[in-house]
Amino acid sequence: MKGAYDDEIATALELIAEAGQVCAWHKEGELTLTDPNRPWLGGTPSEVIHNPSIVFVPATDGGSSFGLTKFKEGVPNFTTFGLMGAVGFEPKPGERVMRGTMPLVIVDVDALQPAEDVVLYVLSIE
Repeated sequence: MKGAYDDEIATALELIAEAGQVCAWHKEGELTLTDPNRPWLGGTPSEVIHNPSIVFVPATDGGSSFGLTKFKEGVPNFTTFGLMGAVGFEPKPGERVMRGTMPLVIVDVDALQPAEDVVLYVLSIE
C-alpha cells in the first residue's frame, strides 16, 4: 500500500537533515546524442547533481548491527555507512558522492522498504 509509511519517511528525512551533511550526489542523466539522425553513434551522458542529506557512520567489524552487513556476500570492502532518507532518486552502486571536498564511491545500497515505500537507504561507502 503506497503512502502507508509517509509519517515514517518524513521523520527519517527530518532526523537525517538535522544530524547529517548535505552532499553532492552525481548521477548520469540522459544521453545527448552526437548526431540525432544517427543515434547508433551514441553520445555523451549528461550529469545530474542531487543534494541529499546523509548521516555518516563508521563501518565496524564489531558487534554492532551495521557490522553484520560486512558479511554480505559479493560486497566489496567499505569503510563507512551512509544513512539517507527516501529522496527523489534511486541510489545505485558505483555512483559518486562529494562529502565536502572528499570524493566517495557507493559500493552497495540496501533499502529499508516495508511494502512499496522506501523509508531509509543504507549506503556502503568506500
